[in-house]
Amino acid sequence: MGIWINWVIENKEWLFSGLGLSVLGGLYFLVRWLLRRKAKTTDQVKLKTQTEENKAEDRRPVTRLDFNKIKNEIKSLPPYQREHVLKNYIGLRVEYTGPLHSVDQRDNDRIAFYLGDTSDYLFLVTGVLEEKEFPEFKVMHEGTMVTLRGDIIELSEIKMVLGNIELIRNMLK
Repeated sequence: MGIWINWVIENKEWLFSGLGLSVLGGLYFLVRWLLRRKAKTTDQVKLKTQTEENKAEDRRPVTRLDFNKIKNEIKSLPPYQREHVLKNYIGLRVEYTGPLHSVDQRDNDRIAFYLGDTSDYLFLVTGVLEEKEFPEFKVMHEGTMVTLRGDIIELSEIKMVLGNIELIRNMLK
């Protein structure tokens, strides 16, 4: 500590002149900038790692809400309230078992599927899948029971659209 005090006493004229204060101020801001930059880089690495882990394996719990309960709750509400309540279900991870209604070919090797009781055309579960990842859909017959797990990305009074879909099982006829 004595070395620093001696240095300040020997260099007080230069140190406290305009040039000395500028150099000290510049050093202060350089160190401060470097510390902040390091903190941001660390945060970005943490966020990236968490995102990659989430993509690699989605362990979010599947909601215990039964599909028919969602459908019946929506239908039981006054029409004015339905749109607001529908938004609350977006993002939930659900599992649904139901009969295959139809499959349509889309562009870029994708298929759209529709699940639901053929007597209930007013409410279907739907989504878009990569054909090569789910080749089973190309040979399934109408009425084949399918169990899917996915995130609700859109919900209306007539359909539920799923994303991030997993095929749990199917019972081919």
